[in-house]
Amino acid sequence: MGVGVVNEQLQRNTRYTNPCWTNLKGGCSHLCLPTSYSTYTCACPSNTGLVLARDATNCVVPNNFILSTSLDEGTIMLTSLDPGSPRTPVVLAQAHQPSAVDYDPIDQMVYWSDVGMNGIYRKPLNVSAPCIPSCPTPLLHPAALEYRYHIFMNRNSIEQINKHPN
Repeated sequence: MGVGVVNEQLQRNTRYTNPCWTNLKGGCSHLCLPTSYSTYTCACPSNTGLVLARDATNCVVPNNFILSTSLDEGTIMLTSLDPGSPRTPVVLAQAHQPSAVDYDPIDQMVYWSDVGMNGIYRKPLNVSAPCIPSCPTPLLHPAALEYRYHIFMNRNSIEQINKHPN
């Protein structure tokens, strides 16, 4: 079933222009969202670590941030601590039961353990890429993520995560 709504006054207004059509997305680096016939606001794509910069037009990875997980909501979140940035958490990824999170600043890769899926996953910070399983393991201990090692409780072994599998 579909629903269509027609506003006769808008149909006659053939001179309407979208403010995002001008100046290449209104000057926004990623997303331009019209708020009226003549105004717009810039935004950043979801499931990335990008936040709106002070200029309110460019999306950037913040210099200072906190990563957190919500076991109840199944989310991995980033909150910017940069001056002038809103302190609103941005969802980086969805997971079954995320319990620990870590960040590799060299590769700009976020790692988290998912105790519901018994694995360690990773995702690039600045893109909306799918989550890549790094290490599906039984009986995963979340503390293993702090050092990018995983601990096999049932085999009495400790192994390092290979950040560049191939």
